[in-house]
Amino acid sequence: MWCRWFLLPFLVSVLVADTPDRVGVVYNKRSDVSRRIARYYQQKRDIPANHVFELNLTTEEEISREEFEEKVAEPLIRLLKERKLTDQIYYPVT
Repeated sequence: MWCRWFLLPFLVSVLVADTPDRVGVVYNKRSDVSRRIARYYQQKRDIPANHVFELNLTTEEEISREEFEEKVAEPLIRLLKERKLTDQIYYPVT
């Protein structure tokens, strides 16, 4: 029960206070399903097109921490910097 009350302020802030310009959508270039879901989510939530990030990832279910850093975190940070979105996107979603 305490968990619900603990999470309530967080959920309210996400649902009410934040806008689509705070969201980044990340998808796997190698997966057509990933791309379609990303585009659908982007359109339904009115997320700006330049907030959609294509990464070249494996299609395996799991990756190592090192692979995550190399293939996900570092490229995403680079793209955020290139697009000058580092102070704008708070919620990257996959």
